[in-house]
Amino acid sequence: MDEPRFLTAADLTEKADSLVKRYLEIHIAPGVPHNSNFVKTFQAATCLISPALEKPTFLNVIVGSSPFELKIGHHKLIFEQSDTAAATHLKGVIFLNFGCLSQCTLRMMTAGILEEFVHGMMNIKDEPLVRNVVSFLFPEIGTTLTGYDEREDQ
Repeated sequence: MDEPRFLTAADLTEKADSLVKRYLEIHIAPGVPHNSNFVKTFQAATCLISPALEKPTFLNVIVGSSPFELKIGHHKLIFEQSDTAAATHLKGVIFLNFGCLSQCTLRMMTAGILEEFVHGMMNIKDEPLVRNVVSFLFPEIGTTLTGYDEREDQ
């Protein structure tokens, strides 16, 4: 029986947009399984935001599940994400909850990742504005009062 393949930072970096990937430091929690759909949607999100950026902001991206643990020197920082959040941007760090995101459709997974890139790389805090930017960059997604909906195939 084949050994399970785990997701690596290189899996995401290799497929990311060439401009955007220079501004990302990616960390994958131990035991996150490789998922080609997750890799594709990460790539799509980086390609969708790239044309809108003049000077990207450096971001740390952490893929795993809540609570996220970051080791900084000989310290440990623990971030517990809301149960309803699939992704979060906080002060230059994007937390991608692999378990939540991998349950979404490809469009919704792309929108969730793209939203955090918009927060972090475009420095937009306002949620309704971020949703409008995501919808502009990714026309296959529409906005609702509380999130996104998938538009019919055009």
